[in-house]
Amino acid sequence: MYKIFPLLLFLLSLAMTAQTEIEVTGRIIEQDSQNPLEFAEIILIPKDSIDLIGVITDANGVFNIKAQPDLYEFQVTYVGQILYSTNLEVSNNPIDLGTLQIDISQQLDEVIIQARKKLIERKIDRLVFNVANSSKASQGDVIEVLKITPGVRVQNDEINMIGKGNLQVMIDDKIIRLAGQDLVNFLRSIASEDIQSIEIINNPPAKYEASGNSGLINIILKKAKRDSWNAQLKGTYLQRQKPTERFSGTFIFNKDKWNISTRLGYNRQSIHLDEEATSNFPDGRWETSTPVNIDTEGFVATTDIGYQITENWEIGAQYYFNGTLAEVDVNPSTTVFDYGSNNIIRSLDSDGFEPQHPRTHSVNFNNQINLDTLGRKVILNLDYFSNFNPDGKNYEGVSIIAQPYSKQYYKSINLNEKDIENLSAKLDIEYPLQWIDMDFGGKISHSNSFNDISFFNSGLSNQPIEETPLQMNDFTYKEGIQALYFSANRKFGDKWSAQFGLRMEHTQTDSNADNLNLSNNTDYTNLFPTFYVSYEATENSSFALNYSRRIERPRFYDLNPNVYYRNPFQAMEGNPFLQPAFIQNIELSNIYKNFVTKIYYSYEDNLFAEIPLPNANTSVTRLTIKNFINRNRIGISENYTFDDIKWWSSNNNLDINYSESQFNLEEPQEDQNGFNATISTYNDFNLNTDKTILAGVNYWYEFPGIDGVFKTKARSSFGLSLQFLMLNKDLNITLRGEDLFKSAVEQKSSTINGVFQQMKSYYDSRQFWLSLSYKFGNNDITVRKRETGNDEEKGRAGG
Repeated sequence: MYKIFPLLLFLLSLAMTAQTEIEVTGRIIEQDSQNPLEFAEIILIPKDSIDLIGVITDANGVFNIKAQPDLYEFQVTYVGQILYSTNLEVSNNPIDLGTLQIDISQQLDEVIIQARKKLIERKIDRLVFNVANSSKASQGDVIEVLKITPGVRVQNDEINMIGKGNLQVMIDDKIIRLAGQDLVNFLRSIASEDIQSIEIINNPPAKYEASGNSGLINIILKKAKRDSWNAQLKGTYLQRQKPTERFSGTFIFNKDKWNISTRLGYNRQSIHLDEEATSNFPDGRWETSTPVNIDTEGFVATTDIGYQITENWEIGAQYYFNGTLAEVDVNPSTTVFDYGSNNIIRSLDSDGFEPQHPRTHSVNFNNQINLDTLGRKVILNLDYFSNFNPDGKNYEGVSIIAQPYSKQYYKSINLNEKDIENLSAKLDIEYPLQWIDMDFGGKISHSNSFNDISFFNSGLSNQPIEETPLQMNDFTYKEGIQALYFSANRKFGDKWSAQFGLRMEHTQTDSNADNLNLSNNTDYTNLFPTFYVSYEATENSSFALNYSRRIERPRFYDLNPNVYYRNPFQAMEGNPFLQPAFIQNIELSNIYKNFVTKIYYSYEDNLFAEIPLPNANTSVTRLTIKNFINRNRIGISENYTFDDIKWWSSNNNLDINYSESQFNLEEPQEDQNGFNATISTYNDFNLNTDKTILAGVNYWYEFPGIDGVFKTKARSSFGLSLQFLMLNKDLNITLRGEDLFKSAVEQKSSTINGVFQQMKSYYDSRQFWLSLSYKFGNNDITVRKRETGNDEEKGRAGG
């Protein structure tokens, strides 16, 4: 597999002499009537040649002309009269001239070009939401924009893709190495004004790692133009049950050949969680209440530097850091009731403390070399990533039996220093030819995960525990992945496009825990095809069909066999024998004006998930991770954006899906089939003509459904907001309330190993906050993009 780079260079040399043609598209309409102008001649006259290139507009006034990169005279001619003429440089990227308004009654000196992009665009392998054209362009932060992004759901500070689950978030093609609340805090530090567009990639093409079923969200930010800069300061006070403060600063700079962007965020927050669980064991009804108090303080910092060495060669580097100091108090209390009399049989009370201090460092070095003016380029990424987290989980408590009365003690200590490192090299070559656009490349990645574990578990003792002799254990996981990919894209006429990709990944893993006498090695090769076809039916309607096969690899944390206890009857552990799951996805979508409709199907084979396994004989519940689900899912989603009224814009979503799940557990488990459905609406109202006072009304509702082995109950959330834009809209003051009726409580139930279980979780989602942000500097900005090479490994590490 290490012959990857000579092979890529060989493929490159085969295509060196090929030429490509660049598309120039647009639409001609009459200025007075606004009707399309059919039969207008579109002519390109090369600078150094008399060979003309020409096409005629169709019934919709649309033209599509192909030309070699060069300098041309662009002419619009109608019934022998030249209505417009200008110089046009065709370089290495397709050109969309938008809508040209022509006055056919007389020869014009100029033409009005309206190149404003649509709010929602379809590309062959992704959906593009042009935020700069949305009412949200100056109203908040990334999280607020994601709430109205087609196909994306944001609930209780979780970002999901409709029909799939948690997703990976990229900024300028670089994966963000954060999850949960840390990810949300970071995204809230980015103003919506800084977003150019959001790409929704349901089925990622072959150039991206095959891991993950959740899809990708790529947030394209604006960058400062040459000799300009801008900055923003933002502060937020948030009141849940306890207060939270957030502060962030952004600085973007471009001077001569340098471009620099840096972001710094600080967050100090307190979150209170309530978890309740009921288990119907043979000896009684076990009811557990677990209040959790989380106090965290942390920093997030990124710096991205680019330097233009020559006109065709750019180098860059990125450094990313995230550090959090967390103190977590977990105090579970369990009461066991007799079924007949409802009297208390026994009780357990625990005091738990879980300190954590995760620190993440990521360094990327990148090169981009433009081979010519036809769009051919070579991109090389070298990446290093590390995540270190000293994680402690300590519990002690008492167990009391009512009749006859007895009292016992227990204590548990679990210390785990987790250290993960990853090195990777990734080469991408974009190579458009005359008849097809190609890209191909490869990646080599190596990861080490080491866990140094110290633990003690007393079990039930008749005397208070005085001594806690620690036992030592370690767990090492090594993983190597080598990959090659190829992708080709071609247009067929003016309406049809197709793209095919194939990725091959070879994986080796090595798991060892000497103290547990555990060793597990795997070596496998898989192919991951992707296919896309799209059809532009009309200017306002397009269809797309895509297919992909993907792999879901376990997170490094999931593989750790470390066991910790909340009391002698509740144990949590990882699983070093987890295997990857394989997923097949098919999606048919249609964009019609402001409607986005999707019909999707997926099959998940050998899927792994967290599952509570109760033992009816011992009343012990073991929470672990297993490969146990095979699932078929089919669904339809609808997104509608309404902005026809100046003072009101609305984004509305509906998703309905049906799934059939089969389970492979030690004890037979009945298959589970059923529907899931969600609806949401996000509305903004302009309260004055200057659009500087805005109100928001938001609501989502999740119907009862199923999630793996669990049946879920309905939940919802209602929120209000009020926003003031001042000082030429550079000062933004926002008041917001979310989950005002405290109705976003998660409730689910299951029957496993003959034991019925109910769970109820509330994640402190009712909140009120005040946010102030101020932006200054030169706001004249444009767009540039870059990606790193070790996206998948950093996502699986967590941190």
